[in-house]
Amino acid sequence: MSRHQFSIFLERKFLEWQIEIGHRKSQAEFAKLIGVSRAAITMWLNGDHLPDRENAGKLAAYLGPEIYDMLGMPRPDPDLERLNKIWQHLPDKMRQAILKQGEKFVAEENYDEATKPVKNNI
Repeated sequence: MSRHQFSIFLERKFLEWQIEIGHRKSQAEFAKLIGVSRAAITMWLNGDHLPDRENAGKLAAYLGPEIYDMLGMPRPDPDLERLNKIWQHLPDKMRQAILKQGEKFVAEENYDEATKPVKNNI
C-alpha cells in the first residue's frame, strides 16, 4: 500500500527542517513548532490519518498553503479569515448591517443559492 502524497511531503519537510537547523530533532519538537500533538505528527507521517481542517490550517501557517491542495481541501479565503478575526469585536448592530449589505448585493446579482437570507447565528 502506498503512502498518501501528504505523508511523503510532511516527511520531506520534517527532514528539511532538521537540515536547516543543523542537527536531528524529534517528531515531538516538530509537532510543537507547528502547534499539534506528537501523536498527530506520527499518524500523519505513517499515513494512518490525514489532518482535519483545523490542523491543516496550523500546518499551512508553517509549511505553506499547498497543504490544502494535497489534502483536497479548498484554500481559505483571506478576506473571510480577516473578517472572522474581527467579527467577535464588532457590535451586534454592525454585524447585522454587514449581513444585510451582503445579502442585498447577492440578491441584486441574482445568485441562486446565495440569495437565501443568512440566519442570525450570532
